Amino acid sequence: MNILGISYETHENSVVLIRGGEPLFAASEERYSRVKMDTAAPVRALKECFRVTGLGPADIDIVALSGFPPVKNWVHYAGCELSQKRFTGFRD
Repeated sequence: MNILGISYETHENSVVLIRGGEPLFAASEERYSRVKMDTAAPVRALKECFRVTGLGPADIDIVALSGFPPVKNWVHYAGCELSQKRFTGFRD
């Protein structure tokens, strides 16, 4: 199972990809934007996550969100990076 964690709306926006309880990738957006404490959505970090792991939106089973506006808004900001994956349900 591939779990994508996204932290947003803080000064440490980041993504993590976990498979079988082990992290495959983790990075903050500021690493790629080169802006210290970048408050932008972690779009660059997400694209790098998919590039490095060789996975794509269709491979993600669960998306865990932290401090987040509704997903449909973030997908828009993320340049539709996740819009290729159809999400059928959400849990609190």
